[in-house]
Amino acid sequence: LDLSSNDFIGEIPPQLGNLSSLHFLHLSSNDLIGEIPPQLGNLSSLHFLHLSSNYLSGRIPPQLGNLSSLHFLDLSYNNHGLIITNLDWVSTLSSLRHLDLSYTDLSKVKNVFQPIIGNKLPHLTKLTLQSCRLHEISSPSFHSHVNSSKSLSILDLSDNYFLSIHTFQWLFSSMPNLVHLDFSGNSLGIIPNGFGATMVSLTYLDLNHNQLENSIPNDFGNLTVLEHLDLRYNNLNGEIPKSIWNICTLRSFYANYNNLSGALLDLSELSFRSCAHYSLEYLELRSNQMTKMFVNVTPFSSLKELRLQSNDLQGKIPQSI
Repeated sequence: LDLSSNDFIGEIPPQLGNLSSLHFLHLSSNDLIGEIPPQLGNLSSLHFLHLSSNYLSGRIPPQLGNLSSLHFLDLSYNNHGLIITNLDWVSTLSSLRHLDLSYTDLSKVKNVFQPIIGNKLPHLTKLTLQSCRLHEISSPSFHSHVNSSKSLSILDLSDNYFLSIHTFQWLFSSMPNLVHLDFSGNSLGIIPNGFGATMVSLTYLDLNHNQLENSIPNDFGNLTVLEHLDLRYNNLNGEIPKSIWNICTLRSFYANYNNLSGALLDLSELSFRSCAHYSLEYLELRSNQMTKMFVNVTPFSSLKELRLQSNDLQGKIPQSI
């Protein structure tokens, strides 16, 4: 049953819970209001439940935990109207692969990750908790009892504002197989030592708007399959490490609005250059303190956009550009 992207109003009919053979229920992008009926927990054959982008409110019924066949659950973008005080019901969704609770109020949940991460949801590959009003882990050992996740590959914890170093350290020690990490819009402050050496499977990393201090870690060069790196709107300083330019797969690198200084590296200076071809298409370093650009941009033959405005660049514009 797919009624998504319409103009339906009113509440979700509880009678939908009588459709015992239903496998697919898609009601997103309507104008539905009120609470999620607990009767939906009777749909024991349901594989797909999508209720995002409505105006639903109230507590999410724990009866949804009865949907043991569910692969996909999306309750996001309901204007923070949906409230969860306990996530234990999620741990019984043993077939779940995709979970999106973005813009759901999780501020009263004490152990957010305990029922989600680890052996209880062994097939979960994508978890999105954007703008859920999550609290920072109080200490690195706070979730030491939570098993690591080998299945999770995509994690979005963006725009929670108060998540910082303890949560981040726990994440990269517990989820080494992540390929996509969005931690933007938080309060990380510094990038922990060893991050680049541990998260070697990452292809996407977004740390913009995190009040980052100090320099870009040299061990970012270990992220050899990274394709997207976003460090915008922080307080990073110093030079861009040479190791960054040896990530051959990197397609987009954004570090606008920092305090980065020095010269953009001349690739001929790389004694350990390992890339026969660079994939870089988008390079944005505007509003920093860079003083000199590449002498030779020829190796970046795939480059589509180069934005260096509002720096301290000097000398002549390179002829190779």
